[in-house]
Amino acid sequence: MDIDRYIATNQPTWNRLDELARRGSVRVSRLTADEIDELVRLYQRTSAQLSYVRTHYGDAALATRLSGTVGRANQVLYGTKGRGVRGVVDF
Repeated sequence: MDIDRYIATNQPTWNRLDELARRGSVRVSRLTADEIDELVRLYQRTSAQLSYVRTHYGDAALATRLSGTVGRANQVLYGTKGRGVRGVVDF
């Protein structure tokens, strides 16, 4: 699969993860339980896709974009300041 098709195929997933991470970064309780489950699934999928991009495409711009997305989601899930997993458990 060429990189343009790879991006077109996966862009909706990355955009959704960005959206959930943005909302969750304000307060995890802004996400429903289903959205938290979705956030975890998309985080795992996008992390794997980031690894694939680094290995097979070597596109620095795309790798940077996905790294930012994965990083924001990671902060929501595992971040500090009373958020993250502890916040999800409390929620």
